[in-house]
Order: sequence, then C-alpha cells, then structure tokens
Amino acid sequence: MAKYIKGLNKDAAPIDQPEGSYRYAKNVLLNETAGAISNEPGTQVQPSTLLGTVIGTIETTDDKIIIYTVDDNGRSRIYLFDSAGSGATFLILTTTAGNVINGNDVDLKFDKKHPIEGTYKIDPNGDLIVYWTDNFNPPRSLNITRQQTSNNTIIYGVDPIGSPNKNYIDRLNLFPHSGPVPRIAFDRIANGGALKSGTYTLFLAYVDENFTQTNFVSYSLAVPIVEDDESVTPIERYDGCEPDTQTGKSIVWEVDNLNTDYEFLRPIVVHRSLDKDGSPAEFAFKLNDLDISAATASVTFSGLEGYQSSSVEEAIIDTVSYDTAKTVTQLDSVLYLGNLTGNKDIGYQKYANFISLEAVAGPSFNPFDPYELTADNLNYGYIDTDPYSQVLSGITRQGGFRDVDRLSSTRNAPASNPEQVFNRRSYFRDEVYAFYIAFILNDGSMSYAYHIPGRSAKTDVDGGSIRKVGTNNPIAGSASELDSTADPDLTQLTQGQGQLFHFHDFSIFGTSNTNFWHNKNEFYPNTDDYLMIDANDPDTTVEDLRGSNVRHHHMPCNTNSDMRTIVSNNSSINEAVDETTTVYYFYWGDLADSQSGLNETQDLHVTDFSANTSAIDDTGGIGWGDWEDGSEDLQDAFGDISTWTYQVPTAGDIANGNLQGYFLWRSPGNINSGFTTAEVQEVLNNGDINLNQTNSGGGVFDCPCDQLNTDPNNVYGYFVWQSTTPAVDAAGSISQEVRPLGVRLDDIKIPKSIADKVQGFKIYYAERKHSNRRIIGQDVLKKAEDLGERNISGCEGESGNGSIEEFILSPGALRNGPMTTATFHDFYLLHRKNSLVPATHTSEEYTVSMFSIKGPGHTYDDVDENLTPLEACQYGNSYVTAHLGGTYGFYTGNTLPFFHFPIREKCKTYLNGDSIYDGRGIGFGKRIFNIGGETSILLGFKPTRQPVQALWPQADGGVFWHDPIPGSSDPFSYEAPSSPPVLKLHNLHAFKTDMYLSFDTQELVWTGFEVVGDELDNYTVEDDNTSTPGATHQTGNIFGGDTFICRHGYRITHRPAYQGTAPYDHKSLIYVISESTDNINFRHETDVDSTYFPGSPAKKLLDIKANIDLTKKDNMKYDESFSLGVADIKPAIPYPLREADPSIFQTRVQRSAKADNTSLIDNYRVFLALQFKDLPRNRGSLHRLITLNNLLYLHTQDSLFRTKGKQSLQMSDGTESFVGSGDIFAQEPDELIQTKFGYGGTQSQWVSIVTKHGYFCMDYRNRRVFLMKDQLYDIGKTGLESWFQDNIPYALEQHGLPIDFDNPIVGIGFNAMYDERYDRILLTKRDLKPTAVLEELLENANDNFADETQTIATYDETLQQFVTKFENQNGNIVITPIDFTDDYYFTLSGWTVSYNVESNVWASFHDYIPYKYTRIKDTLVSFNEGNNEIWMHKSEENRGSFYAVDYATEFEFIYNAAKDSDKIFYSFEYTIDVTDEHAPTIDGGKLRHDHGFNSFYVYTTHQLSGESPIEYMINTRRVGNEWKINKFRDLADLQNNQQLTYVGPAGVGTFTGSNFGVTSANVAGTITTGVTTHLANTSMFNVDGMTETINAAFINAAKSWETRRKFRDKWVGIRLKYDNVSKKLINLYSTNVAAKKFYR
Repeated sequence: MAKYIKGLNKDAAPIDQPEGSYRYAKNVLLNETAGAISNEPGTQVQPSTLLGTVIGTIETTDDKIIIYTVDDNGRSRIYLFDSAGSGATFLILTTTAGNVINGNDVDLKFDKKHPIEGTYKIDPNGDLIVYWTDNFNPPRSLNITRQQTSNNTIIYGVDPIGSPNKNYIDRLNLFPHSGPVPRIAFDRIANGGALKSGTYTLFLAYVDENFTQTNFVSYSLAVPIVEDDESVTPIERYDGCEPDTQTGKSIVWEVDNLNTDYEFLRPIVVHRSLDKDGSPAEFAFKLNDLDISAATASVTFSGLEGYQSSSVEEAIIDTVSYDTAKTVTQLDSVLYLGNLTGNKDIGYQKYANFISLEAVAGPSFNPFDPYELTADNLNYGYIDTDPYSQVLSGITRQGGFRDVDRLSSTRNAPASNPEQVFNRRSYFRDEVYAFYIAFILNDGSMSYAYHIPGRSAKTDVDGGSIRKVGTNNPIAGSASELDSTADPDLTQLTQGQGQLFHFHDFSIFGTSNTNFWHNKNEFYPNTDDYLMIDANDPDTTVEDLRGSNVRHHHMPCNTNSDMRTIVSNNSSINEAVDETTTVYYFYWGDLADSQSGLNETQDLHVTDFSANTSAIDDTGGIGWGDWEDGSEDLQDAFGDISTWTYQVPTAGDIANGNLQGYFLWRSPGNINSGFTTAEVQEVLNNGDINLNQTNSGGGVFDCPCDQLNTDPNNVYGYFVWQSTTPAVDAAGSISQEVRPLGVRLDDIKIPKSIADKVQGFKIYYAERKHSNRRIIGQDVLKKAEDLGERNISGCEGESGNGSIEEFILSPGALRNGPMTTATFHDFYLLHRKNSLVPATHTSEEYTVSMFSIKGPGHTYDDVDENLTPLEACQYGNSYVTAHLGGTYGFYTGNTLPFFHFPIREKCKTYLNGDSIYDGRGIGFGKRIFNIGGETSILLGFKPTRQPVQALWPQADGGVFWHDPIPGSSDPFSYEAPSSPPVLKLHNLHAFKTDMYLSFDTQELVWTGFEVVGDELDNYTVEDDNTSTPGATHQTGNIFGGDTFICRHGYRITHRPAYQGTAPYDHKSLIYVISESTDNINFRHETDVDSTYFPGSPAKKLLDIKANIDLTKKDNMKYDESFSLGVADIKPAIPYPLREADPSIFQTRVQRSAKADNTSLIDNYRVFLALQFKDLPRNRGSLHRLITLNNLLYLHTQDSLFRTKGKQSLQMSDGTESFVGSGDIFAQEPDELIQTKFGYGGTQSQWVSIVTKHGYFCMDYRNRRVFLMKDQLYDIGKTGLESWFQDNIPYALEQHGLPIDFDNPIVGIGFNAMYDERYDRILLTKRDLKPTAVLEELLENANDNFADETQTIATYDETLQQFVTKFENQNGNIVITPIDFTDDYYFTLSGWTVSYNVESNVWASFHDYIPYKYTRIKDTLVSFNEGNNEIWMHKSEENRGSFYAVDYATEFEFIYNAAKDSDKIFYSFEYTIDVTDEHAPTIDGGKLRHDHGFNSFYVYTTHQLSGESPIEYMINTRRVGNEWKINKFRDLADLQNNQQLTYVGPAGVGTFTGSNFGVTSANVAGTITTGVTTHLANTSMFNVDGMTETINAAFINAAKSWETRRKFRDKWVGIRLKYDNVSKKLINLYSTNVAAKKFYR
C-alpha cells in the first residue's frame, strides 16, 4: 500500500512520479488526520453588516480584524470585526465619495485599484491604533478605541461643518497634517519680563488629543530685544547692548487662522544672539501647550513662564512626510514605510514665470530718525526739553528701523491699500535680487519655492534721456539695455562685457520701476517648466524662456526720483544769538518832533481809563503825572526816544498776551495831559487798536477822552513798551523724509487644480551673501591728502633720523577737490571684514551738505607738553569738528557726466588704524601715513576719472573748520558758512555678469509676506480659466528686505607725527544716512574703545585720543542677529532644475521614532530627517517590508535584502552573544543571494506573508515561489516548478499588462495567507481572460488606426487599466476605460494551491479563489465576489462547501511500480476512514462503513476509462480494511490513423536508413492504408490552471465491449472524487493497484 506524505508533484512524468507523491489533489488537506489525505472543511459565513468590497484588513489582538471596504459608489468604510466577543461587525468610520461639507474634504477615497496594507499597536492607555497605506492616499492612522466613542461619520467627534480644515480627512494622515497654519503677527514688546537681548522667533505646532504633534508649521519674523526702555528719549539712545543682557521685557504675539480641530498649540521660541567669543549662538525654549478654544490666540514669552529647554533643531527641522507609501511594517517599536513618493512640486513653475514684479517706494519715514542739534545732546546725549523742540515734537521710533513693527511685523498690506504696511525693511537700490514664491501645502508643509523671473530687456527707449557716460551728450536715437557700454573706462573695467543695464538706470522707463538683469552664463532648462503661461489662457505660451538667460530683478537706482531713498530735507541749524531788549513805541496826533502817527484809516480806541495812578511805584524810577513828568520818566528808564523802534502793534504781536506798556497823552497847549500804565488789548481786523488802562483810580483820561477818537489834532500822545529776546544757543535738527524700497507682485494666478492642494503662499528672496552682491557698501568718500615727501622719523620742526619718502595722509579732517585716494567707512564691511577683492568701482548717489560744528575743546591730561616734539610728537589739544549730514542733494535721470568711478588697479584695501601701510604694491604708489588714524577702507581712483569733493572755503593749511584750535573749555560752536562742506555718498560696486548661481541652490529669506485662508481666492483661477470673482492677482507692498536705512556715525582721525607739521590730533565726526545690511541703530558699547556716535554724545567721541581706533573690527560691537536679512531659520527649498523626478523614492525605507511604551505620544507618527535607507536601484522598486526573526527584510522586484545590526554569535558555553549596534540602518543590508541580475525578487505584494515557519513569497517575473527559513528555498521545485512556469503568467501579459500589476481585488493578482489551523499556506491567483470581443480589439491595436472607424484596445499605464480607442470623424482620439468587472470584455479565472509548511510539500488545489484573505488567530478568513460576507475556513460540518457552493474533493495518484515493465491493471484499492458528523453515534462513534469517494477514472498514456460511479457490490467492495475497485475498461475513442509515421529514402529494395528502404509506410515493415489508434490530435484532458477535466471528445461511451480493452502500460493514473454532498469526513491513508505483467 502506498502512503502519500510527499505531496503534490506535477513536475515529473507519470512514469517517474516520485514515490509517496500524488499527481493531483483538489480541496484536500494533508495531515488534518495524521498520515491521511482529508477532504477540506468548508467555509461558514459570519453574520456581518459589511458593505462594499474589502480592500484591506489588519489582524489585531483579541481576535479582532479591522476591515476596509469601498462600494461601487465610492463610499469608504472602516469596520471592526470582533470575532471573539459578540461576533459583530462595527462600523467605525464611513465617508462618501467626493463628499465636501462646508468646503471641507471628508472622503477617505478608498479605491479597489489600491488595496490596503497595514499594522497596529496598543498604546499605554490600551487604545487600539491602526496604521495603513494604499500607495494612493497618504499613509494614515486611526485610533480605533477613540473613534468608537464618536459618530461614525465624523472623526474623533469633530464635526466637519465647523472645521476650518478644508482637508478635514487628512487629520488621519500618518504624517501629521496641520490643516490651516497659524498666522503670527508681532503685537508688542511689554515690560515685566526677563528676556535677554538678541532676537526671538516664535514657532508654532499643533498637538492633538493623543499628544501627536505636527511640524512647527508657522514661524514669526525675528523680534529684536534691547535693554533700553521702550519710551527712552532721545530715540538714538534706543540702541543695542551686550549680548544676553537682561532687559526686563517680554514679547507678545497675536495668532489667528488656527485649526480648531486640534486641541493644543505648542510654542517654541528661538533666541539668537552671540556667545562670549562673538560667534552666533541659538537657544530654544519650549513653552507650555496652549489650549485652542478659538481661531485666535495670544502668545507671550517673558522668560518667566514655564518652559523647557529645547533644541533649535526641533523647531527648524521638520519631520519628514511623504505622499504615498507602498508597504508598511513594524519592528522593535519602530514603524517602517517603504517605496515612497513625496512631491513638493505642485507644478507651478510655468505660472510663476508669468508673475510680474514692480518696485515701490514708501510709505515714507517722515521725519526719519531725527537728531536734535543742541548743546545738551552733543555734550551729554540728552535733550533738556520734554517733549522735543517744536521742530521735533512728537517724534517716536516709528520714523526708522529702531521700531520693532518696522522690523518684525508680518501684517500684510491689502491690495486695496498697498501702502498700509508695518514691516518696512528695505531692498538695496541698484542691487539685484532673486525672488521666489512657495506654497503652504494643505498639510502645513512647504512646496518648493518657484523662481520668479525678472522682466525682459527694454530694447527701444529714447536715447535722449540717457547721457553717454563721460559726456554731457545724450545717446543718439534709441537705446537698448543690452547695448554695450561705450565708455572706454567701463569697457576696460568689465573686459568688454559691460552692457548698459549694468551701469544705467532704465527703471524710469515703463511702469515696473525696475531695471533689467540677466545672467550671462546661466540658462533656463529646456523643459516645459520654463514656458511662461498665463493661467487665464493656459493653452498659449506668453514667452518661451527655455534655453534663454536666467533673469533676476534689478532694483531702481537713486537717480529715479520716484524711487530714491531720500525724498526731501527738513533739517535746519542756526547760529548762537545773545539776549536783546528792544523799546517799541507808536503814537498819534500832531507831534512836532514825530514821524507821522497813526494813518488816517486807523483809530485809537481808549477805554476804562479812570484813575491817574502810577504805573510803577516811585522806586521803579517811573512816576506818574502830566506830559512832562511822563516823558522824562520814560526816557530816563528806556533811553532817548531816538533809540526806540517805531512799530504799530499787529494781531500777531499780542497773539500770546496783551502788550504791557505806558500811555502818555496831552491836549493842544498841554491844557490837559496824563501818564499811566496801559496795555494794547486788541487789534481789530481793520487795524483799529483797543488800548486799556491797567491801573485803578484816577481820571487821567477824563479830559478830553472823546477827542482821542474824533480829533487827533486836539489830543495826541504815544504808547511805549519793551520786549526782551532771550539768548539762543546754536541749535538745529537733522531730519529728512526717507523711503524704504519694496516690491509689489502682480499676475499671481493659481489654477484651481493647484489651489486645491494649497492653503496659501509666501514670498522669499535669495540671501544676498557677500558673493551675491553687486553693491558691497555705501558711505561718503573722504579725501586723503598727498603729503609729498616727508620724514616720518621727525616731528614738527625736528628732522629725526629716518629717510624721506612720499606719503599719503589719511583724512582726519575734511578736504575738498579731486580724490585720487579716499577713505570709505561702510559699517557692514568694517564690522565683518569681508573681502574687497570683488570691488571694481563706485557710483555717486547723493551730495551731502554737512552741518559742521566746531569743537569742543579738550586737553589730554596724560600728554606731557614739556617734552620735546621729537620725544612726544603729540600735543595735548586737538582740531575737532562734528560734520552731520544736513541736506542731501539728488541726481535725476542719467544726467551725470561721470556716475561710475573705476578703482585703480588693486587700490582697495582695509587700512588698519594707527599704522603706516605700504600701498605701493597694489597701485597706490606711496605709503599711507595713518598714525593716529582709524581703520578704514582705502580706495584709489584713476587720475583721469576721480570723484570730486565739492569746493568750499578753507582755512589755514587747507583744513576747514579747524582754525583756531578750540580752547580746553570751549563748547561746541556753529557759524553759518557761506559754502558748507559737501560730501559725496557713493556705492562701492563689484561688477558681475552672473548673480545667484545657480538659482535653484540658493538659501532663501522669507519677506514676512504670506497669504492664507480666504485671501487665496484673490489669486485663484477657476477650472474654466476665469478668475475667482473679485480676484486682482496683485499683492500689496512687500518689504521684509535685507537692507536698513540708518544714520551712520563714526570718527575719522589722524595725527601728523612727522617733520614739518605740528602733531595735533585731528578728529572729525561724520554722521550720514546710508543703506546697510546691518541695523546700525543696534550697535552697542562695552568700553571706551567701542565708543560710537550717537550711542555716546559727540563730545565723548571727540575727546578720545586719535590713536584709539574706534572703527577697528573688534571695537565695532554689534550683534549680527539684529541684521535679520540672512537665510531663514527655516527656509523653503528652491525648485530643483535637473533632478529627473525628485518625488519618487521606490527603493527607500523610512523609519519612525521609537515608540515609548510608557508615553502617550505616538512616535509611530514621528519620522525624523535622515532616518531612511535607500537600496540599490538596480534591484528594482521595493514591494514589501516584512519582519522575520527580529530583522527587517526588504523585498524588491529583483532581490531580497536583510538588514544587519542585531547579529548573534554562538558562544562555547552554548549561550548567545549579540553583536552589532542594534541599529539596523547602521550597516548596508545584505542581499541574500547575489547574482548579476538579482535573485528571489517579488512583484506580488499580497503574496508576501510571514508564518511561524518562515517568509513566503513569489517572483512573478521568474515564475518562482519561495520560502525563506534559514535561507531562501525555491519551494516550487518540490513538485510544481513546471506547473508554476505555465500557470503564473497573466493571460493579459501578452497584451501589455505590466508584470508588476498586482491587484487581486480587481481580478488580476496574487494573494496568499497562512492557515494556522491546518498549517498550510494558500496561494491564490486571480486572473482575467479577455473575451473574444476584447481579443479582437487587442489584435486591432496592431493596425495603428489604419481604419478610422476601427476600435482598438490597449493598456493605459496612467489609468492602470485597459481602454478602448477610436478616431472620430474630427480626427480626435476617443479613449474609454474598460472596467475590470465588465464581463463583456473579461472572464474571471484563477487558481488556489496550498503548501503544507510542516511537510514542505504542495498539498492541493482548491476551488475557491477569493480576492482577499485574512485570519483570526488560527482561523483563515476570506472574502469573495458577489457578497459582503465574512467567510471562515473552518466548517468541519460543511466540508467541500465554499461560499455556499458544494465542490468535489479530488485525489489522483500514479502507480508506477516496476516501471520498466508493461503491466495489465485490473483493480485498485484504498484505505479510508469515513466519518459522518451529521449522523447519530453508532457503536460509540461516527465512523461509517463507507467507501467515501463517489466516482473515479483511470488513465494511462493512451487509455481513459471515463468517470465511473463507485457502487458498492457492483464495482467495489470492502476487503479487510481496504476498498477494492475493479470493472474499469478503456473508453478512449479510436481512429483509422493514416499519418505517415516512417519515411525512408527513395527507391525500393535498397537498404538505406532506418526503414529498410521501404517508403510511404505507417507501420514499420508493412505497407497499409491505415492503423487503428487512439485519437492522435485530441487531448485526453481539458486543463485550465488547476482544473483538469476529461475531454468528452476523447471518450466514446458507445464503444463496443470487445474494443474496451484492459489497461496496459508501464504506469496507471487513478483519480478519486468525492462530491461532498453528504458532508462526511473522509481520510484517505493509502492506495494500491493490482497488476500483472503484460508479455505481448
């Protein structure tokens, strides 16, 4: 008797069938009963409320399954099936396809085309959380326990009707989805905190109920904090301080646009400053979470509230996110995702090309950072009046860049009022900037930043508006910005590469107010991204930028009167005035010694004079009485009347009070007279004067009062008063109107398809690093004097011992005339000492007329003037002057004969203070005498083209304002000059042909401008290419640049310590407006050496010795964090140019943070940067991640990899020692079997399963099935290798279906599951075969539309399905997708085969081909088409019934004993147990006397019995324990075969070849007309995959008895069948065949 323990084997020919194997089995189990072949238990339905097709399951603990379904209407559902409890199915969450509630997307978007794979965990609260991915939607997670408490149509109890999140459904995203990002606005700096100085940036993240945090999706502009009180005056006292100085301040930010779906808001504040060695330092403070109760909030940071120290990286480095993942698993409390896509490119570049940029100037600062020129301010740094003088009354810091709102506000200017801006950080005029637009994606992350090209060149402008450089003649005809410069000096400077746009301002032409710029050596890629497309007309290319020069934005120059920095001057200064007293009088009537009195149109109205009393008591020297006495008294008191000033009072004279004086009168002949105190009380509109007596009593005016009004000839007299003007010091104010430069963007048009993916955008510019500057500094030039030959070893009149050499003297005082050599004091350059190598020339921007103030006097206490000059070479007193820029003069148009001044040779260097520098080697030609001088930048110009310092009167020795030297106690003094000193403000340029190379690699700076929420509608273009109603597509004014407009104060000095000149210190203060990268307002002092103006008063600065170098780098104290214009702390990334597809990571594995089993924070949703591993791309894409034996396996299309890092070694004592880091990413994974093209890959994700026996998988490409145990085993070779080669391929593969198509749910794909109950693996293929209709259409595809009416079918890679195509009468191709469920085109087929893992053999085929498997502990569960049921594979009472349909159990074995001999087979027998679980127990059991099988057939090579019933006592009987069957004969049909079998050579009777020369024979040796044989061209069986049935055409049931021969062959095959109708259990143990040798 043969026992069958070696499983199913179809690889060998029947004659070679291995012993113990069987040929075929269907619906059987191996070893359900030990040693037996059993009919398989059926499926039983589990009552459920499932709706739709199951597209994914996750098996969890406690016998629960999470089930994902989608129905034909696209409704998505998530169920919990609890098999251990009530057995019920609970609907957890459901959404409707395309459902939008209140504008919010609430659709899970499940799709049959995208099956779901997932995993789960139990958190410390005991909550069940699932994680899944479908390679279509974002990976997602759901807290099932929490959701069970919610309505199943909303997420976690949050109603989408009230949600602000338009992507409401994305709150389930595994990568936390922020929804609406917080918008942060700086509100104020408040007192009562403990903040240290520096800048502070607020970052915000959301936190949900599970304490899962989003990235920090919003951040503020940096807010500067200094120690000075916010109300300090004068404003220049509000300056910087030492880093980390305690300030007693706090910051308040206001936040809106909050996503109220989240529970908490998490702030982190990043503090930037300098550490002790002056290098940048950053600190982060994580504040306590804030409850979100409304869409707005306030965040305060004082440094006193509760916070934790954090890392800056936590705020600025986002956790990574991806759009899709193909596979997911977990290992050691870490979640792994594989085969990822993540696209930050939303396809906007071609629309960004259409955006236009306009430069805008203002709103103005007026007055801009005024400075009060008073003695107190210059001497002591304070103002003695409060408020300021009338000129400066009401001035605050808002007039400049000391005001934090002007630096840190992110409040946007509305398009309707573009000048309503707060932040006014400027852009540098004449500089080039690269601008970008980046979008805030719906998940809160940023898209790529898209380059905004600059404008095209103007090629036809009026040359009359442009002067030829170096002449006063205009360019003849038209001019182009692309024209080469005709200036020979500039041509030489640029080596012939200079063009007009490099040097001239064309911003005055057109409306953009910008100049042109393009890079000479950088070009746009030849991709469609660089077509310029207007979203309102997307089918038209506005401009083709491909292959053209990259364009940036060239800001307007100061010669553009509408755009220049300084608009107007409001400065004034006056000389000192002594106190003066003036006696005034006027009179009327006919006085003989007088001028004419009141004119005849004026009347004097005198009222209420009733007493004749004294105006001043007797001791005052003026009495009272009559005319004579009064006249005498007045002249005694005020001097002779000839010294008086005649003036008739006006209304202005009494505007601030009545005029108090004395009234003297008389009548003709002095008959009546009077003298009294009086006042001019009123001057009427017609000039009449009301005079009023001020003393009481007396009747001075009693006679004749009326005549004063009626007859001046009868009464006459005069009124006398005096006025004292107090002494006035020399004083004034420095004030200008200044405009920051901003930009405005127009034509920002966002197609709705893109707008749906985003929630807003931000505007950025590229960081203007030193290498990206055309303008590297700005300051006034100060002329250096050519000393000629000097003996610097001498001093004054003594010669010394040194040689005489030629020197240039650095300027300690201002000199006029042409400048061959000049000093330059740009703060940015001096403070940072950046390279001057790029500097090529300067450009003249403004003239600056200086308010020049002499003094103050000061004598050095430590200078011994008793020494000889040669011994000390320094005097104790100095020439000192303060020069403050009072009035700025403007240039308009391109009208200067010389505007640019080339630097001579290499004449550009930092000149160290108190030194002598040899400038001969770099082109200066002489040594530079800078003893007692400050550090500066020394520039040399060509003698033929020098900047000219305007002429002004000069005193002795050419030194202006310095003669004489002020005495030691002399104060500041000012005398109005006839011609004040006029300096020239210059830009220091670096000529460049290329800027921001390459524009996709720049570090970006956020302007502070952002659009979020409903504001986005202003820029949206609808699907019909029309703009959203009301959309302007234009921003307001955008500032936030990298430039501060400041007043820069510094000191220039020298000490002429050489023979021939008195060694007095020369010290001059310079104070001018300049544009700077650094906010010079926030300089600070730490000691005398770091003194600066106006941080210290002018007197202190000028009292310091000249040799104290106040502009030395180390002495220019400044915290660079205040500069704000550096690359963002968290910048966007420019759109990459050349990476083919940066969004697809098919070989990448990304891992989460490790879960903390004691924490409620879900670290499975935290994916840190750089925590990924990329596999070799030559092994295909990653299809599956699995964990086995505590290691992660990575299964690609062509190979299998295993991670390392947790290896163990067997020790001699039998224990294990673990080696490796424990980090499986620390080493490259091992490829299990290394071959040239890979081995053991997979394309079938749903086959790959882990069992307790190993990892089961399939390689579709190579038609192989594997089991990974200690190594990779090709288990197909255990009996089905050739069968798999024939039956794995899809029917549609030959018609273009890709080999990695893998979706059993739609009908084409493989799936597998481990059945623990029966210790087997089930492998199922589901396939769709084309119907005849589809076959014809697929064949038509070869004709390539030869016939316009012909329809073809082909596979569409994008749609991932077959489509029909035909060309309509208009020549258009009409494409119609074919649904895989359409039985007009497809027929479902497939097979299932089981592998017995314990025995390592294939066991059986099975009549079910479900589209999905899952399991509950040891029970296999499956889902089948046509119903919504859950089927459990465990019904022992319903064997052979699958999905409520009965199927037969079949078993076929081969008998090939003594296979070298022919045999006659006359019977066979088998050993079987039959149990009827449905029948009553008999004799203590349910075993039955039953042959079990219902039918059988027998076959050999050519013979076939046909299927016969097994009938007790007719063809079967029980003999002992075996059932014996006989009475089977051959029913194979016969035919007269005339086929020529042997064909020999021509000719009869010859012996050649194998047929003895006989030709035309079909039986060896005999010539006949035919032979009776079995059917030669008809197969015995119909074989379709796993289904094998008798071919009825091969059988002749009417065959006569005598032709029904016994079975003769070397082997025989016998198939047994049981129809399973009676549902009995049959256990087949063994078989045998009775045969005898056949001798014929």
